[in-house]
Amino acid sequence: MPGFTSADELLNEFATELRQHTYGISSFTQPKVTLSPLRAESVVTLLDGAAVRVELSGRGYTALAINQANVVPGNQAAVVPSEAFELLTGLLMAVSPEFQRAMHSHLYAKLLALSDSEPAPEPSGSDPVT
Repeated sequence: MPGFTSADELLNEFATELRQHTYGISSFTQPKVTLSPLRAESVVTLLDGAAVRVELSGRGYTALAINQANVVPGNQAAVVPSEAFELLTGLLMAVSPEFQRAMHSHLYAKLLALSDSEPAPEPSGSDPVT
């Protein structure tokens, strides 16, 4: 994970990543920056109702805590991973099976849209060589 040179750069990175993952999360709070050490925090509410306090720093994305008070009954309890992740996607996949399913559905829909938009191959004028 590259080091951030300013609070604006850190905040921009975090806010962009959060917006790009709305297909697999319920909501998130606007990231708040701390200058010393330079880091930002946001609370991300997962599709199952768990609220994850996420930090972005020079180490990467880290889950600081998970509040499972609003988790839908029957869903698997999320565990706070001990490692930092280079991408928000990795962290969300580690803490949420619901995010994993949503991401797979999102990617599948994108692939279908791409395959629908590609023109059909032209039939060749010659028979294949046998």
